[in-house]
Amino acid sequence: MKMLEPHSMRVDSDRGPDDGSCVQTGIEHLDFSARCGCEDDQHPHETRCTTSAVIFITQHHVDACTADGLDELGNASGLLCRDCLTRYVQDAELLLRRRCAYGRLQCVTCGAPMSRLSGVVRDARPL
Repeated sequence: MKMLEPHSMRVDSDRGPDDGSCVQTGIEHLDFSARCGCEDDQHPHETRCTTSAVIFITQHHVDACTADGLDELGNASGLLCRDCLTRYVQDAELLLRRRCAYGRLQCVTCGAPMSRLSGVVRDARPL
């Protein structure tokens, strides 16, 4: 299959190229960049974050890992921008400090260990 050049043009078969009927056939005008999927109610934005994502993250839903929409291990995945990732990691570390202070070192739903950040953030891959 022949790839289109970035500025390739198609001419409508009913008209000639000189009457303004040329239309762009490439997809270069479309935005395929990954956007952050943060929907936190403490978000600095008024609505869902629309910043470009930098990481794909898989997180465990601590003490609620049997909720609908999660994988078989109680995890959810999504895209985050740098700012939302920083805030998420800070929130997860705070949660773990509080849980450790009260001796709650496991997810009460599945029993998974929750004494380290890796218990909450199961996977993180840069885009």
